[in-house]
Amino acid sequence: MKKTFLYLLVAGMAFTACDGKKSEQKTDNPFFAEYNTPYQTPPFDLIKFEHFEPAFMKGMEEGRAEIEAIANSKEAPTFENTILAYEKSGALLDKVGNVFYNIKGSENNDSIAALAKRLSPITTKYYGDISLNENLFKRIKAIYEQKDQLELSVEEQTMLDKIYKGFVRGGANLPADKKDQLRKIDEELSSLTLQFGENVLNETNNFELVIDNEKDLAGLPAGVVAAAAETAKLLVRKENGFSQLKNQACYLSCSMLIIVIFVRNCTWDM
Repeated sequence: MKKTFLYLLVAGMAFTACDGKKSEQKTDNPFFAEYNTPYQTPPFDLIKFEHFEPAFMKGMEEGRAEIEAIANSKEAPTFENTILAYEKSGALLDKVGNVFYNIKGSENNDSIAALAKRLSPITTKYYGDISLNENLFKRIKAIYEQKDQLELSVEEQTMLDKIYKGFVRGGANLPADKKDQLRKIDEELSSLTLQFGENVLNETNNFELVIDNEKDLAGLPAGVVAAAAETAKLLVRKENGFSQLKNQACYLSCSMLIIVIFVRNCTWDM
């Protein structure tokens, strides 16, 4: 199941001015245009925090329209007009979400965390409305039940199987009362998952290992030690001569483990 901000203009502005502002906003927001970058990588140098919320809201608006068009189509369900159309839906939301949540997981700050909390119930409802859309699931199920007669490629069969099972696991076959219960559970899980992620990230960012014995650095690359020593020179905490400088440490990556090293007395030669 696919999961992976239009600002209000100031009242009293002339109609033509509002149109001009909207046009300018859409042009300036990198998410509203094709990435003019190698391999379509996000242009991080152009993306600003204020671009995220409008892109999320616009992405959900477009996604809802696409899903409604599929679910309420008068045409008989086919792989192309249902499965493939569903797979292609929500492109803008995926586009902004991939960037936002990767940044949140690596460079989280108060503004990003606050936006994530505001978006959590909205996006949870959005995805819940899709996974529990009865008309949409009927069309997907109709195709799934005749998949052996459709002469689909291996890739198409995999896509159909993944999407159908995703809907089933997402509660599409549940009775109405159980669907309501599932929505409440999903909302709570979304909130708890977000909070857990923030707790882990904050704890990781606050971790520091103070080393005041040169022997304890045995085995570390010289470059790592030099970088940590340079960082340590910037630390002056009031109670003992140091002041913690957040997020400016030397990172030693060991598989999934990241160790932040603060060297207290770096007077030896390196």
